[in-house]
Amino acid sequence: MRTAKDILDTLPFIKEFEKEKVDFLLKLAELVEIPKGYVLTKQFEHSHSFYFLIDGLVNFSISVEDKTDEFSVGKSSEEYTPIGWSGFRSPRRYATTVTCEEKSVFIKWSHQNLEKFFEQEPHLGREFILFVLKKSVDLLYQVRVQLAKYNNTNWDTELGTPGGVANESEDISVPDPLTLLRQSPFFEVFPDSIIRRLAKAVQKRWYLNGERISNQGDNPRGIDILAYGKAVLCFTPETSDNGRDKLEESVALGQINRPGYFVGWVGADPGLTNDVTAVASRSSVVYHINRSDLQRILNQSPLLQLTMAKRLLWLVSIRLRNARAGLISQSYEREILAINNLIEQNSTQLSVNSLLHKVPHLLDSPLTLDDAFALLFRPLKRDWHAYASIFWEGSIKNTIFLKA
Repeated sequence: MRTAKDILDTLPFIKEFEKEKVDFLLKLAELVEIPKGYVLTKQFEHSHSFYFLIDGLVNFSISVEDKTDEFSVGKSSEEYTPIGWSGFRSPRRYATTVTCEEKSVFIKWSHQNLEKFFEQEPHLGREFILFVLKKSVDLLYQVRVQLAKYNNTNWDTELGTPGGVANESEDISVPDPLTLLRQSPFFEVFPDSIIRRLAKAVQKRWYLNGERISNQGDNPRGIDILAYGKAVLCFTPETSDNGRDKLEESVALGQINRPGYFVGWVGADPGLTNDVTAVASRSSVVYHINRSDLQRILNQSPLLQLTMAKRLLWLVSIRLRNARAGLISQSYEREILAINNLIEQNSTQLSVNSLLHKVPHLLDSPLTLDDAFALLFRPLKRDWHAYASIFWEGSIKNTIFLKA
């Protein structure tokens, strides 16, 4: 089996650093082998350790239904899959439960030790975090691919009436760059002196409804922050042209409608391409900061560069969390629809007093979902043969036993 040193030497960013620094990072690491079925991290528990998967298979899951059930939101066998990276940001608790699906090997660090090391070596810390960021974007991509399969909302349904005017003469109220950046959650950790410099670098850009702000797969020229209006984030999985000419095949992931929120963040990391296509869904104003200006400001301090890297990881973690929540929501909606259809199709087989007639009404509200599934399970135990013919089908069967 490979040693921790062998593994560390293969990390692409390690080669540019002095041997002494790499050796110290290696000294803090531990190579661990975990058996199948072991729970590596538990959602909401304190994030004490960070891991890279070296070999094996892990499952990511999230607690649902009052934290009594686990919903799988993805699996990974990819080398260097990051685990426990929520510990790099407040409140430093694991965002998912990670379980080994087979015997797996990890390289492990204490978050506390990494934080101290990054403070001493912020340049190496920045490269470490940016590597974790790239791997986290891969996880986000996988979840978005699953979301796209549902294809419930096409991008064009989110757009308003085409046309309009979007230029300097339009009568709209837009906060000045300094005010906007000061109010933006993303920049709240930066000193005011840096925010002032960033504000001076802002370029004001106007977009018509339906006009693209950025294209998935393109090399970004900077970062884009919404100042006024709305933007739809669209995603196209696995296209040869990276989504540039296939917007009609995209699905809408959601809207950015709050001033100070990022429409495009990837330009802050020179190693990435746009992860989504952003389209103005009404006449909008976007504040753009060129990559070169951003890097010039950040390059004045290695600690500032580290702060930016951590903040980007924070932003991706929010989008990954939202994507996973959407995946859970879509999955449950599909299962609920299937249950309703089965009950309707078999309604003639049910007695007038059957409790199952209440189920479709109880499924309409998240507040009564538990009652609905309790009713489904109760008849199964009391009169198995009467209900088995209705519910003994694939996902419906799994849903009943998962919920009840």
